[in-house]
Amino acid sequence: MLLRLLQVALLEFFFQIHDPTTPNRQGNDRGLSYRSAIYYVDAAQKAVALDTIADVEASNLWPGKVVTEVAAAGDFWEAEAEHQDYLLHDPDGYTCHFMRPNWVLPKRHQHG
Repeated sequence: MLLRLLQVALLEFFFQIHDPTTPNRQGNDRGLSYRSAIYYVDAAQKAVALDTIADVEASNLWPGKVVTEVAAAGDFWEAEAEHQDYLLHDPDGYTCHFMRPNWVLPKRHQHG
């Protein structure tokens, strides 16, 4: 139960700091690498992701349908050196990812 609550909290933060309704785009950046995506490692994580997306859509906090990709985690590799600690080197590098303190996801119902 605690793990599920932590997953929900992480996903709520994820949906708060970026616009999940713009396909292949975040702010001025466009392309497949700028898509909104959640990768899961098991069925429980997938269910939490889908439930949270349903809550986000029901909340009408974003001006459109959530287009976040939900897919099984695949191979993962470390980013190139110039992408490590990106915001330390370029503190104004992201203009579309930021805290929205008034964005609070209402609790629609208990999942699972």
